Amino acid sequence: MNLPQLTATRFFAAFGIVIYHFGVLVPSVAPFDIPWVHDLFSYSCLGVSYFFVLSGFIMAVVYYQPTRTLDRRRYWVARFARIYPLYALGLVLALIYPLLPLGESFQALTHTGSARASLRMVYEHITSHDPTAVALNFSLLQAWVHGYSMTINPPGWSLSIEALFYLSFPLVLHVAYRLGIRALVAVALGIWVFSLVFQMALIRPGDYWLQFPLMNFNVFIFGFTTGVLFLKTAQRGAAQRGAARQELADARRWQWALGVLALSCIGLVVLVPGLQAYLGAFMNPV
Repeated sequence: MNLPQLTATRFFAAFGIVIYHFGVLVPSVAPFDIPWVHDLFSYSCLGVSYFFVLSGFIMAVVYYQPTRTLDRRRYWVARFARIYPLYALGLVLALIYPLLPLGESFQALTHTGSARASLRMVYEHITSHDPTAVALNFSLLQAWVHGYSMTINPPGWSLSIEALFYLSFPLVLHVAYRLGIRALVAVALGIWVFSLVFQMALIRPGDYWLQFPLMNFNVFIFGFTTGVLFLKTAQRGAAQRGAARQELADARRWQWALGVLALSCIGLVVLVPGLQAYLGAFMNPV
């Protein structure tokens, strides 16, 4: 299924992430040195969460076929080829960046006097990295271990979370087939609300646990559920072109479900400050 409407949303999400890293995190750069501009774009990092939602949505659109069995071999090959080769290349470049033309050690590397000395310098530089960080990054496990999620190639933490999505997807797909649509929406809503309450009430802003893979699983499930609802609406619309009332009723049902989800999120945002104060007083009595 071709969905060109998503192309623009991907661009704006990616653009927002770039602005966040090179503008918001470096506020001395104009125009982000202006307070209101800085504050306006301080939430553009949410583009990462949007890509997590989009992963679930796209995977549902591509693989959700209750009448067919998932071709696991083809699935794993496709998932590996989609992210790991380019990710590994970026990781290698991050490891040897100081030795590249724009790096601070490039001049020393080019004046060693021999190829052997140059190779030795490259080897010593690579082995100077924390071996645990190297192993965790190459295995896409860095976001699971405190203190390692932002090592070597910091943006790679998001792919560590994507790896969880890919690994868990066959199980998610199997459970979705067994639950049915209504139960799937209910479960997705429950996971979403529980995760938001847990994160906003017990986790401080900037805390490592916000990068922990399981803390981002709710947005993947939300995207997957939305993709299933989209498929069901599209399929019923094609099969029941003469039954406009039924199609409209189905569409409204899903709109109500997603509306309840959105209102729940807004309610949590409103209630969380009071909940945080209550939990703080309860857990730290005077």
